[in-house]
Amino acid sequence: MKRVIAMVLAALMVVSMTACGNGANTPSGSAGGSGNAAGNEGGEKISIDFGYSLAEDTPTGKAASKFAEVISELSGGNITVNLYPSSQIGSEREMQEGCQMGSVDMCIGSTATLVNFDKRWMVYDMPFVFSDYDAAYRSMDSQFGQDMLDSLADVNIKGLGFIDCGFTEILNNHSELKVPADIKGLNIRCMESIGYISTLKAFGVNPVQSATSEVYNMVSNGTVDGTCNPVATFYTFSMYEIAKYMSRMYTWFTPVVMTMSMDLWNSLSPEYQEMVLKASEEAVAYSREVRSDMEAGWLQEMEDAGLIVTTYTDEERQVWIDYAEENLYPTLIPETIPQDLWDAFVNSAK
Repeated sequence: MKRVIAMVLAALMVVSMTACGNGANTPSGSAGGSGNAAGNEGGEKISIDFGYSLAEDTPTGKAASKFAEVISELSGGNITVNLYPSSQIGSEREMQEGCQMGSVDMCIGSTATLVNFDKRWMVYDMPFVFSDYDAAYRSMDSQFGQDMLDSLADVNIKGLGFIDCGFTEILNNHSELKVPADIKGLNIRCMESIGYISTLKAFGVNPVQSATSEVYNMVSNGTVDGTCNPVATFYTFSMYEIAKYMSRMYTWFTPVVMTMSMDLWNSLSPEYQEMVLKASEEAVAYSREVRSDMEAGWLQEMEDAGLIVTTYTDEERQVWIDYAEENLYPTLIPETIPQDLWDAFVNSAK
């Protein structure tokens, strides 16, 4: 009899321990996105750290804020986003590497730094591909653009969207750049990118790599004659105060890519993943809207302060394109950039 009672008690203990175990193993999402899908199915709260390199009052900063606002609304406040502008948690490359390793939840970074993970991203560093914003948007919104975002999964990063940072142009304190001969011999600062460096060298320029934060002093003291940056950067870093001439040639379209750690993405429930995608779509659309409005105001303010903005007819711009096709493209295509990738990229804007 005692043996029977003991067996019954043991069975009851197993049932009790199993029930307690199920409750104890229910994850409760935590800061940094370390919760998992089972945990946030029930609306668990999670916190996402989101870094980017530019200031809050830029299209990039406003897009990040829009993402935070929308995802909070969609999740009923269960997903909160902590924003870290102005490289507070690292450079663009450091943040992207953090996304890859899972130590950074989200970031916005340039396509140029993504080349460190996948050489295919170099196509975005080639000049004169897009004639205007509409052409650039067609490419970003195309299947080619989505395929590029999806390709980041190969390096443990979730690509979420292309944020509009405007076209990168050339600002210099030497003269207007009417024809390619005008730029030859200048020292121009650019980012550390094979595409940018190769472009400047092909046009007879001496490229100088440095951080954007160093440009003002470098131009002021004559270390360089100018710089390659988006209009937003010319304005927010007051570069127009020390360099008088800007070429509005639609040279390089400069999307920046909103990414998430694949570890965090995989930890989210399907419901939360849909919210992330929806918030990303709204952030992308909002970046285009605010970039257009803000850029017009910045250009007007800089011109009022004495900046000379050189614009180009289709024929004048074609002279630069012809020069690039003869002196630049053959140096990178197809050896560095596969011909089929280049063709798909160019056709994606049509």
